[in-house]
Amino acid sequence: DAGSTSAAADRAQSNDSSAIIVTGYMRLDVDDPAKTMEEAGRIVEDADGSVASTNLVTDSGAPYASATFKIPAETFEATREKLASLGRVSEQSTSSSDVGAQVADLDARIAALKASIERLTALIDKAETTADLIEAERELTDRQAELDGLNAQRAWYTDRVSYSTLDVEFRSTS
Repeated sequence: DAGSTSAAADRAQSNDSSAIIVTGYMRLDVDDPAKTMEEAGRIVEDADGSVASTNLVTDSGAPYASATFKIPAETFEATREKLASLGRVSEQSTSSSDVGAQVADLDARIAALKASIERLTALIDKAETTADLIEAERELTDRQAELDGLNAQRAWYTDRVSYSTLDVEFRSTS
């Protein structure tokens, strides 16, 4: 598959400052969607990944299941290949997105806010009037809230880079 080869090549060519988010999709034709989805979950968990969500429909004409897996980035390709061996792959795709620039920007903004918070804390310690103290505390609160938001964004990127997402559909062959 050209998409998965491209994603693997992107990751292999990335340097330490890059941050690559990989996502994939696979449709498997299988005898028993529910049983195969359980097997797939074990494969992912054996790779230190997790099952983010599952869906099983058995009351329609043909049983159907789907799952979203979070797979460690370094084992994504090997795990995807193991999952593909559970049935006949009728469709698959993989895409990657380099978010290194966004991560670097967040890191710079976080560092600047931390420095600003340190300066404001020093100002609070030296405040001579209540008005100065109140103004410095207001600014400190604003900057701390902004820092908390940026840290949450940074944690989201870290998770998405560390764990690739693979959506798998399990379609019944019967």
